[in-house]
Amino acid sequence: MTTTIAVCGLSTGTEDEDVANLRNITLEFEHETTTLRELIARTVAAQVQQINLVPGLTTGEKQALLRQRYVATSDRDKPTTNDAIVSKIDYPVAQALQVDTEIEKAWHGFERQRYIVIVNGCQIMDLDDQVLLTNHSEIIFLRLIPLAGG
Repeated sequence: MTTTIAVCGLSTGTEDEDVANLRNITLEFEHETTTLRELIARTVAAQVQQINLVPGLTTGEKQALLRQRYVATSDRDKPTTNDAIVSKIDYPVAQALQVDTEIEKAWHGFERQRYIVIVNGCQIMDLDDQVLLTNHSEIIFLRLIPLAGG
């Protein structure tokens, strides 16, 4: 039996159509249960695949689209080694995002409580927790934003 689920995100309303469409993806699973780790990996892989297909995005813009979902604002503003390379080199052709790298970043963001995942109204607390999926499952990735001043 194949379970098909839709993963939706919130739009800011200021994105162009190609970027806004990245927020909604459909995933198929062979079994009704999976781990949160696998759910995040499959979601991120689908988003990376979509982002890599959007014409005209620089490597930095592609990375920023994923970062705004899986890491906190303070983490986004800190340059990483990869960011420094991307921002200093003007690539004639944007580099494709690497799926495995982006999945690791998303897992790390979850472990650092940068976002939570709610499945069928229940918050999933651990990456290795089992998740029951049906064709009617509702999955929410909710990014947490620290309050100013603490």
